[in-house]
Amino acid sequence: MLAAFSAELLQRQRVVAVCLVLVLSGGVPLQAQSLFWIAPPASGGSIVAADLAVVGEMPVVVGQATFVDPQRGIYIRRAFIWTPSNGLRQLGALDPSMENGASAISPDGRYIVGVEGNRAVLWTLRGDSYTIQDLGVPTGYSNSKALDVSHSGAVLIRADNPGSALFRWTPGGNIQLIASPVGEMGAISADGEIVVGGVGGNAPYAFRWSGSGGLENLNAYLPPPAPPTWLAEATAMSPDGRFIVGNGFNGQAARPESFLMDYSTKAVRWMGIPASQDVTLYVTSAQDVSSDGTIVVGFAVDHSWSVARAVWWRQDTGPEDLNRRFSSLLQDGSVLREARAISPDGRYIVGIGFHAARNQTEVFVLDTRTATAVNSEKLFTRFLEIFPNPVSAEANIRFALEKSAPVQLEIFSSTGARVYARDLGWLAAGEHQVRWDGRSVSGMRLAAGLYLCRLLLGGEMRTATCILLP
Repeated sequence: MLAAFSAELLQRQRVVAVCLVLVLSGGVPLQAQSLFWIAPPASGGSIVAADLAVVGEMPVVVGQATFVDPQRGIYIRRAFIWTPSNGLRQLGALDPSMENGASAISPDGRYIVGVEGNRAVLWTLRGDSYTIQDLGVPTGYSNSKALDVSHSGAVLIRADNPGSALFRWTPGGNIQLIASPVGEMGAISADGEIVVGGVGGNAPYAFRWSGSGGLENLNAYLPPPAPPTWLAEATAMSPDGRFIVGNGFNGQAARPESFLMDYSTKAVRWMGIPASQDVTLYVTSAQDVSSDGTIVVGFAVDHSWSVARAVWWRQDTGPEDLNRRFSSLLQDGSVLREARAISPDGRYIVGIGFHAARNQTEVFVLDTRTATAVNSEKLFTRFLEIFPNPVSAEANIRFALEKSAPVQLEIFSSTGARVYARDLGWLAAGEHQVRWDGRSVSGMRLAAGLYLCRLLLGGEMRTATCILLP
């Protein structure tokens, strides 16, 4: 009886397997989007992503998270760096009793800036670890915080109390006043020669500063407003300083909106507000832009300012809620709330959201690489196999990675329904083996039949089929 059942399934396996692969992966190995979550290191603690760099094709994330102080046994918020190979680590502190946080990382990953206590700090990569440096507080102010850092180590510092101001600090300790009073955000170009931000006060405006051109009000490049339009604050720019993003008031639409300026032509494009599946979005905030200016990321909130959704604006598609665009990665009920940074090539997006599997707020790393056919020699995996096959009690799913990557395992029935899913985390290069007991996500034993195993890893996809016996 069992032999006859197996023979019948084996006879059908080739046809059904081909259909499943065609449905789920287009018939060939694909580049596919992937989503990875980073949990706070301390149970019940918090974690916030601030910025993103890409080093050796792998994302590097910095921000602030809650750790447990081993000496005092208390929770303490500290600056962190996360990499696929080393996971989440503290960056270190000048004073072990003080809290600190990271706000930005240079595009090459060499420098990280932030704040400790009430003083701006700079971490510099020396060998395989970072050393911390106190950048001080500009004369006449009580507090300082580093907002951004360049390839050259030039740092943008915001000083407060009394008032507020932006300063440009350069290695060697030179400090230069850029603008005062100012808004909360600002950015510095990769070469350290351009600064953007917002002048505060009763008539706030977005500005661009350079050593040669001084401080420029970006509203000077707008056509005569009818009705009034205003660029209130510049929040970020592309590494070369050409594309500037920020927030203001779109007079034509009569609402607050985010903008993108191409400084080479002085053209300004209002980004619009995306539609969402479950909420009506009202106000947007642009946070970062890709190097070519084709993708802007940020977030949008509803009228009550209590519900946020991560969004992007693409040159080819316009504004979109990332939760709608990448809904296939959020089938467990997770929500992407704020996109904070994008890699220069537009591939990686980092932000914060609600991770349903752990019922808490976490940092997300989204790989947006578009699904396209690739050659097998370019894949992360050398092989994917399932044994024993057919499976009577438990299957061993074995695969090998050419390099480290985030890996997700999914099992589909012959009808294409996803019956099992498991996040394996970010795995190192080499061989790995995962066991599957033939049960669904809810723990129910699945019916006998043909199943497809799919691995999503490093933005790529691999599939294999197996037969589950009664």
